[in-house]
Amino acid sequence: MHRFHCGSGFFISVIHKGIENDEFDPVASVGDISRFMISFLDGIAISAITLIMALCKQTCRWIFLKRA
Repeated sequence: MHRFHCGSGFFISVIHKGIENDEFDPVASVGDISRFMISFLDGIAISAITLIMALCKQTCRWIFLKRA
């Protein structure tokens, strides 16, 4: 939970900075946007890990078959 709060705090501060600089005009609460961003990035990370694991398994099979 500590990692989530640190990440959430970072996104909240970035969003607030964007609001202060008139670069961002949120239509949802800053907390909701922060949680959405964390969930989205976690999803990308999980997808990347899954893809890397699948590629590693395929590469290991290829190397094993090539040696046989």
